[in-house]
Amino acid sequence: MKSRFRLLLLLLPILVLMGWLVAGPKPWDPGLDTSPEAKEAIRTHGFVVRGLWWGALAGVILLSGRFLLARIFPHRERAADSAPGVFPAPTLHRNGKLGLRLGILAAGLASAWMMAPRLSLSLWGDEEATVLRFVVGRYYPAKDGTMAPKKPSWVKTLWNFDNGANNHPLNSALARLSAGLKKPSTAADQFPFSETMIRLPAYLAGVGSIFTVGWLAWMMGMPRAAPLASWLTALHPWIIRWGSEARGYAFELAFIGLTMGAVLAALATGKFRWWVVFGAAEALLLISHFGSVMFLLPLNASILVILWQRSGGRPLRSAEAWSWINASVGAAVLTLLLLGPAVEPMRRWLASEKALGQGVTSGWFIDWLSYFGSGTPWYEWEPENPFSVTLRESLVAHPLISWPSLILLFVGFATGVAFLARHHFSRWWLLPLLLPVPLTCLQSVLKGTLLYPWYSVGFLPLFLTVISLGWCFAMDQWTPPRWTGWRRLLIGVILLGVFALQTSDQRQRYRLHSIEALAESVRTYRKTVNAGDVGLNEVVSIGVMHYTRLYDPATIEVRDAAEILSILKQADADGKPVVVNAANLGLAEQVRGPMMALLHDRRLFSEPEIIPGLQPVCTRSIWRHFPPSQQP
Repeated sequence: MKSRFRLLLLLLPILVLMGWLVAGPKPWDPGLDTSPEAKEAIRTHGFVVRGLWWGALAGVILLSGRFLLARIFPHRERAADSAPGVFPAPTLHRNGKLGLRLGILAAGLASAWMMAPRLSLSLWGDEEATVLRFVVGRYYPAKDGTMAPKKPSWVKTLWNFDNGANNHPLNSALARLSAGLKKPSTAADQFPFSETMIRLPAYLAGVGSIFTVGWLAWMMGMPRAAPLASWLTALHPWIIRWGSEARGYAFELAFIGLTMGAVLAALATGKFRWWVVFGAAEALLLISHFGSVMFLLPLNASILVILWQRSGGRPLRSAEAWSWINASVGAAVLTLLLLGPAVEPMRRWLASEKALGQGVTSGWFIDWLSYFGSGTPWYEWEPENPFSVTLRESLVAHPLISWPSLILLFVGFATGVAFLARHHFSRWWLLPLLLPVPLTCLQSVLKGTLLYPWYSVGFLPLFLTVISLGWCFAMDQWTPPRWTGWRRLLIGVILLGVFALQTSDQRQRYRLHSIEALAESVRTYRKTVNAGDVGLNEVVSIGVMHYTRLYDPATIEVRDAAEILSILKQADADGKPVVVNAANLGLAEQVRGPMMALLHDRRLFSEPEIIPGLQPVCTRSIWRHFPPSQQP
């Protein structure tokens, strides 16, 4: 009876997918157009039809292959509990377990408190692009003189990849659902959308990452490292920022620990439910952020090697190996269906000039190390910006805190690697812990694609886990045996305290200041900011470079200097002030030279008001032009 149920469970998805292949739309149906010249909606529809059909076909092949293999290798054995890959479970008293769990819980609550102020801060460029394309939609003029959003279709939210990997589907879908829970504001002095509701799903995932990284450290045979890992993650400035940003990185942060922890739990307990969690987490990782494949490749390679060892070189005779195969095939089929429509547009995007740019250089690598170690860059990026603070400056200004913090992190990482490498049951786990960032860099070098340091932020929990394991291992090796209980707790508090002090300034910047002050900049020149209010027409705004389409949808995009002069003339006649709200002025000077020359003309525009940003090209500059009747 049980075997028949399993057979039905396998055949049912095959039959469903075959039904879609026969009855659903086909890639060769007339009218499908995915050419670059086609309208976006038509092009996306074509990609979805083709991607779903080929994804369903690949799913049928995978499921059928699994079915045939099961028939060829029916006998299955369970590995012994002492087989390679299982971390020894230390003996802990009930009070000890409770204390460690309370430490993890406290870290999660502290993380929620530290990230909460970021919920209501202004969205920045990448978040704004996500909201415009996939969540709220672009605003267009309505007949009553206001602006109204045109909601994107759910097909677009889930499967539009015209800008390559910039759509993180899981976040886009959940942010849209969350934003829809709150009725748009109609108050003239309020934006019609809520940054808090848009960011809420990512925020919850970011808080969740504190618990999953603690669980991962626990499952690696070092429960005492679990609260250290959770607190180290909660205190890291990059977690404060990316763990609450309306993008897919927060979900990647959460699912990284869940995926690897589930594998370790499955190998330790032999229970299939953990393999189910593993497969689901794999699929969720990929639809959160495509870059997570650089973690899943070495993770599954490690699992394969470990299962080979545990089965004595006969993995297809192993019950555990078949559990892994079942979970992986299920995850692969689900991913093929969810991301199949992304394959063709992603391939086109990677082949285009948009994907090209500066990849890994020595400067990039040093900056990346600095970000991973402190949440701050190594190189100064905007000398006149008060937020352009670097780790190099911190080492000079605060050597008694900054140097010990970096040394402790380095010692923890080196010791953690040594701890994992010394045992046959743990050394293979170094592959998923250490290789994701090098693989990401290698892909960028080979393809010549643009790579920002934060593209690897999802792998930060792995780095912090290794450090936490190293600290605990060092305590075991280098402290007297009688130093237990509160003495070790005190050492842990000191380690975390040094890191917390060194990163406190950057943590506060991320907590309390917008990365890019889009909302704040618009409020400097508009009393009415609600797109649904006619008062939006009281000020004329001109878009020259990196203007905000979400916070100021009434902005008039211009192509040349003559258009600016024409707008100024009409505004003077109407008695309306004119504003230019721009960023990335270095690029603007290169490609919008004549227009920038007008902005520098003090007979036409005032000195710009500067609102500093927290990363390059995010500083806003606001120029004003007043009609003769309003000139000071």
